[in-house]
Amino acid sequence: ALVTQYLPAPLFRDLCFARWNQGEVDLVRVDQATQRPLWALDVKWSDRACDSAEEWSSLLQFASANSLGMVHMTSRAISKVQSRNGIQAVVHSLPMLCFEIGRLAAGQELVRDRYGLPDESE
Repeated sequence: ALVTQYLPAPLFRDLCFARWNQGEVDLVRVDQATQRPLWALDVKWSDRACDSAEEWSSLLQFASANSLGMVHMTSRAISKVQSRNGIQAVVHSLPMLCFEIGRLAAGQELVRDRYGLPDESE
């Protein structure tokens, strides 16, 4: 459901999946000019992942390797912000994130400060 919310939004035409020998990240937005990651999101389907160091390991490794100061993860019902290894780790309730992205895709108010999304001009 989350990915289908992103598909019609022009701001998200440059979404990728990242995979390497030690892990993977579900959604990565890449700057078209530099091919550098702008943000990363891992989709989880339960709340237990939010507090599991193992569940965060690939995402945090990716953030460190790409100088990202913030990463995102979904959960079933939890929303919170925490610090992990010096990186701001934001947990989004999957239903609320789907709603917000759908609203964005429909052309309503941009919530870039909350979700780390780019300006429309980018």
